[in-house]
Amino acid sequence: MRQRRTVLLLISLFAGLLTLWVLVGVSGLLVFARVHEVSTAARTRTVNAISEIATARSALVRADQAAILSFTSGGGRLAGPGDEFQNQVAIASQSLTMVAEHTMTRNGSSTLRLVQGLVVTYVGMIGQADAHFRQPGGEALGAVDLWHASRLLHGQDATLLRELDGLLSAHQDVLADHLDEASTPWHAEASIILLAVALLALLAFTNLVYLRRFRRRVNPWLVVAAAALIGSTLLTWHLVGSDEGLSTTGTTLNGMVDQQRTLDDAASRVGQVELRDLVVGTVCGDQNQCGATLARFDEDVNAAQDPLPTVTESDVAEQALAVRAHADAAEVGTGSRTWLIALDALLVVAILLGTLPPLFRYRFRSR
Repeated sequence: MRQRRTVLLLISLFAGLLTLWVLVGVSGLLVFARVHEVSTAARTRTVNAISEIATARSALVRADQAAILSFTSGGGRLAGPGDEFQNQVAIASQSLTMVAEHTMTRNGSSTLRLVQGLVVTYVGMIGQADAHFRQPGGEALGAVDLWHASRLLHGQDATLLRELDGLLSAHQDVLADHLDEASTPWHAEASIILLAVALLALLAFTNLVYLRRFRRRVNPWLVVAAAALIGSTLLTWHLVGSDEGLSTTGTTLNGMVDQQRTLDDAASRVGQVELRDLVVGTVCGDQNQCGATLARFDEDVNAAQDPLPTVTESDVAEQALAVRAHADAAEVGTGSRTWLIALDALLVVAILLGTLPPLFRYRFRSR
């Protein structure tokens, strides 16, 4: 009877160890699958999309400023809007193409097509202004075309910058959703710890049973199993905490976008002031004769003339490097899955080698 109870005890311990191993292994792999999927989507698509949208927005603002300064300085008659305008438009077009590859929003593709169409229209209007500025006596028409082109970019209606801002905001919302998905609920964290502690305790209890029943030293395979369990748990816990890296990436990225917008606003003010003076000087002759539309534009320009920002281009560049560094640090590669599977495999092999031979020997001896 005593031998039968011992056999049943050994079988129960073996079944308990395998059950807990399955639960620990499945929970670890589920955590990896969730974190890996969210991390990959955030790093390779959403973060890149936000960066490229901010780059495209900044490039369009700089292109508009370059075109305005070229025409107001008198160089437009010879060089048109200038090389800087062409370079910035090329940067904006390239960035928008990259956004098309990374967009994650429901209406992102349609909004992007609208923006790309508006860019083509804007460049065409600048070309029309250039043609008028090159004609003798065409400064007034050129100034009007330039004003309409700039209003397409900066206006209050469905304009280029407004559409880009909406697209940027939508992707920032997607990134926020990624951060929420990457965050592990407290009850899931508690279950991971409790399962690991329960399996570790059962390994220790099994070792104690073998020590008392068979008067043997510590079972080395159960020690190996305990070490593999600790390693697997630490790796799983590292994956659970990887959402902090994504959160830091998101915070740094949003800070970079805000700094870039501050610089863009400063550049926009310079260009809009020059544009107002050009229109007043070539079209109206006197500001009081320009009508209500230009009067509202003048009010907006005057209201926007704030002191120059303390943010510099180097600050934005440093933030961009920091974003990339944090994104790389938050990467959850397939190497983590390989290690997790290897540790779980070692754990079950150690459990089998540590429990089955004593069980079989005892049952054979009991007969």
